[in-house]
Amino acid sequence: MKPNVPAATICGFPVSTGDLDDNYLTIINRLKEKEGMWVVTLNLQMIYRANACSDYRELLNKADLFIADGVPLLWASRFKKNTGRIAGRSNGTDLVKKLLLSEAGFRLGVIGGRNPRRAVKKLNAALLDDAYFYDGVVEMNDAGTVTKLIADLEEKNINLLFLALGVPKQDQLALRIRQEIASITIIGVGGAFDLLSGRKSRAPVWMQKNGLEWLYRLCSEPRRLAKRYLIHYPQALYDVIKDVTSP
Repeated sequence: MKPNVPAATICGFPVSTGDLDDNYLTIINRLKEKEGMWVVTLNLQMIYRANACSDYRELLNKADLFIADGVPLLWASRFKKNTGRIAGRSNGTDLVKKLLLSEAGFRLGVIGGRNPRRAVKKLNAALLDDAYFYDGVVEMNDAGTVTKLIADLEEKNINLLFLALGVPKQDQLALRIRQEIASITIIGVGGAFDLLSGRKSRAPVWMQKNGLEWLYRLCSEPRRLAKRYLIHYPQALYDVIKDVTSP
């Protein structure tokens, strides 16, 4: 059963109107109640993909909770008529940090990412005792690997799983695991552990608050991110504006 939270409809997705604290509490409560869910930290890259590929939109629509990772989604909710207003950004990196610092007593799993153990040790070393990490290659057409991952998660009784694989792979794997383990809460977090471990630096707070974190990242990794931020993001932003201004 999906969590019952107020939502703003942005580009066809029901995005929680809660801020970071609200969405954190929703996740913690589900963990306490031993009810799983798949959480999508929605951003412009996902909106671009969803509008360009109907299969990807259909995949995302199977998620249980959408939270606003990108500042443009907040702006959109404030200008769009007949929808809720999102109280604040729920950045994926901030959410991971908040959950790792909590005392909720979950059993942690991380698939993907660069040295997530370092980030976990830095924030809450006690979680390492029963945690599960997998940093090997994940190919969705490799049934054996996916089946083994699911078996390992079940054996370790993991109930909070971060997928740091990027899109669309982390979304495809989230759905596959969710179909097999009903009690697990899964959150796709992209490169969050690169930032939390200190492997990569994060934009200054003023840039984060004003929707300019993308510019900092583009300047830091121009070759890798140029297409995403200079082609995909403008198209997604156009789609968001069109959604906001449509009757």
